[in-house]
Amino acid sequence: MHSGNRRLSIAIIVLAFLSVGVLAFFRGAVGLIAVSGRQAATLPVEGYVASELASDTNSLRDPLIDLVEPVAAYHEDTAFKPTVLAADPVLGEGEVSVVLFCDHVSKACQEAVRVLRQLVGARLIAPVQSDRSDMRVIWKDFPSPLIPQAREAAAAARCAQAQGKFWEYAESLIIDQLSMIDYIGIAQSLGLEREKFEACLSAREPVDLVNRGMEEAQELEVDSVPTVFVGSFRIRGAPTREEVERLVSLISNQ
Repeated sequence: MHSGNRRLSIAIIVLAFLSVGVLAFFRGAVGLIAVSGRQAATLPVEGYVASELASDTNSLRDPLIDLVEPVAAYHEDTAFKPTVLAADPVLGEGEVSVVLFCDHVSKACQEAVRVLRQLVGARLIAPVQSDRSDMRVIWKDFPSPLIPQAREAAAAARCAQAQGKFWEYAESLIIDQLSMIDYIGIAQSLGLEREKFEACLSAREPVDLVNRGMEEAQELEVDSVPTVFVGSFRIRGAPTREEVERLVSLISNQ
């Protein structure tokens, strides 16, 4: 009799301990889910602008964003956004800056210039109709150190810029394919003053402008051309028309 009561008491104690353990487990699981939910709600989505996160995120989830590389920080004061300087060649008059790190040698750069020029509708040697009035293209020099003509061509284009013909000169360099480049001949064909152009080629200023672009490229960890920044989004390689349009629209509609 005593033995049976003892076994019953032990069973009751074991059940009590099991009940306490199960209850503690469920409480911990519920707390973990709640904490995870709060953390997920506070984590930012890289590549999206802060003001957009506060609105309907589902309607702003554009599959194109997966095709570009979001910069680590997307705030207005981020160091990952290139600066636009007064000395930078500009194409177009829109508010959204599309910054192009390029040289005058790469075929991919030639394609990037063609796409961007078509979007802003710049009237250069062969006029095209404007498709976007809300963007402007900013050129940043990043000539290849392995190709001597790249730095020479960059400096020559900057000398053309001094007479208001950067983009026209750049397009002429593309047409010339950089084989036996006649820098002065191209300048004269565009109506530039020969003496001023020749003096500029011997000056330090165009070299400094080219070097400034290269230094900024290093600061932004740009390691190939073309590299395009649309706001704080970075596109490696020649951008497609769709990529640029979607990102420009995304920033314009903030």
